[in-house]
Amino acid sequence: MLERLELIMKAENMSQTQFADEININRSSMSHILNGRNNPSLDFIVHVLERFPKIQTDWLLFGKDTMYKSEKEDDNQQNIDLFTQSELTEKEEEIKELKLKIIDFKEVIDDFNNKIETLEADKNKLQNQLETLKKTQIQKEKVETIEKAAPTPPQSVHQNNNFNEITSVITLFSDDSFKIYKQK
Repeated sequence: MLERLELIMKAENMSQTQFADEININRSSMSHILNGRNNPSLDFIVHVLERFPKIQTDWLLFGKDTMYKSEKEDDNQQNIDLFTQSELTEKEEEIKELKLKIIDFKEVIDDFNNKIETLEADKNKLQNQLETLKKTQIQKEKVETIEKAAPTPPQSVHQNNNFNEITSVITLFSDDSFKIYKQK
């Protein structure tokens, strides 16, 4: 690979320091690689291929094929890039649409939650009214029971248009005594 790196520098008319600066690595690291002290890392190879996109990967790594990609390969890569870009744009549009749908669904869910809260409040009011009605009905039934148990009041004091007058009232006490009140 060292020979191929030197060929790239020669073809691009660059010194070792210019090449290191161009691919954004330390000059000392470049020196160590070219002197055989260190092997190129994957990161180093990626930097070279990104900076020199016309260099064939197989040639750089294994010495196979030619140094530069042919125009046809370049065209194919551009077509792939365009296709990928159009797919990416299409996917971005789909994502935007989905986000809008999510916002719409959130609004619908919020509306349903508000309706649920309103219905629950109405339900609580109705339950309270029902409880009040039940209590009123129970009280009414108690009054009716008491009225049924109470003796019937005397019939009209008026009988045959003759007035009967009260002449005396007797009060009985618990010690078996009594008091008579007479009209004066």
